Amino acid sequence: MFFEDNAFVSSIPTEIGNLKRLEALRGGGNVLTELPTELGLLSSADIISFTDSEITGFIPTQLGLLRKLRFLELQNNDLSGNIPSELASILGLQNILDLSNNKLSGSLPTELGMLVELRGLKLDHNFLSGTVPSEFSRLKKLTSLSLYSNDLSGSDIPSQLSDLTALVELDLNGNDYTGPLPGGIVSVIPSLQYLDLGDCKFSGTIPEDFGSMSQLKSLVLPNNELNGTVPSIIGSMTSLEVLDLDSNLFTFVPRTIGDLINLKIFSVSNNNIQGTVHTEFGQLVNLEGFFISNNEFGFQIPSELGQLTKLRDGFDVSTNQLIGSVPFELGALTQLRQFRISGNRIAGNLPDSLSALSQLRVFRIDENDLTGEVPPALCQSIDVAEAVAYADCQEIACPCCTHCCVGGLCECQVLAGRFPDPIRCAGSRL
Repeated sequence: MFFEDNAFVSSIPTEIGNLKRLEALRGGGNVLTELPTELGLLSSADIISFTDSEITGFIPTQLGLLRKLRFLELQNNDLSGNIPSELASILGLQNILDLSNNKLSGSLPTELGMLVELRGLKLDHNFLSGTVPSEFSRLKKLTSLSLYSNDLSGSDIPSQLSDLTALVELDLNGNDYTGPLPGGIVSVIPSLQYLDLGDCKFSGTIPEDFGSMSQLKSLVLPNNELNGTVPSIIGSMTSLEVLDLDSNLFTFVPRTIGDLINLKIFSVSNNNIQGTVHTEFGQLVNLEGFFISNNEFGFQIPSELGQLTKLRDGFDVSTNQLIGSVPFELGALTQLRQFRISGNRIAGNLPDSLSALSQLRVFRIDENDLTGEVPPALCQSIDVAEAVAYADCQEIACPCCTHCCVGGLCECQVLAGRFPDPIRCAGSRL
């Protein structure tokens, strides 16, 4: 039975329990009320899916009677209370148990470790507390474990999670974990490709163990209390496509990051990183986003960064201690949408080669020592109806700038009649 996305505003009739031969029940995308206990009478059900339906109340314990169920999807509702331990009786549940984006609370039932056929367990965006039960190590077929944005805590992630040898994705982002990163646990999961331990309270350094995860594609560790030097062995993680170390306390990044030739996103903004912007970064030829703002990088922008011709999402070196001039070679970044070099001590004229950056939506060169003018051809490509441009207009002529800055204070130049346009001037937050 399928009645998805019909904008029904109704309760689920209790008589639905009479449909003993019903194999599939999908009713997402409506406005429903509570889940009736009679759902537990659908003994032939293979799929039950009620997503995005504003359902309130508790998850019926009677769902544990559905021995043939393979899919249970109740995400994006307003369900509350505990996760019933009775769900562990659905031993046939093998594809996915998705209870994410609700208001569930309490601890994770240890009994869920009995669902040994399960491949996907998604409990993110709830109010779950406590720790990850060691019994989850029995879920040998699990490929995705998503627990982000809960209230899970503790200084130890169960070492038994290293037994999840089929796990591809582990997401614990947005919890209250403390202590060192669990390098000895996650590094021995042979199939792990996506690891997100961001927005917690992990401290210390990145373990050397991480360097053995040559199969990992995404390492996301922002908004923790990690510190020290990023270990050079991270250059051995040659499958990495995303490396996000934002908002920590790191002080140095190694040149070996240049060995990560598959990297698409490199982000170390909001740290205390010192030293030069390594010329080896120019070897990251598949990079789409380069973000190193709000650090203490010094010396010049290396001309080798002009080799990053796939850069699209952003080139952000703002708020550092960079000097010298803007390299001519950066004109090769023709797909770039955001160019940010503000808050440095970069001097001289902008090279005419920047005129090739015709896709820009954000252009920030303010709070520097630049002189001359923004290349006229570049100005012609900046559409003030869609893009924002900032400069120290008293020092460098910028007829296309939407904002002119003096001493770090920027004033919107886009007018609606005699006054600043409130919509276009909202770009001052960029």
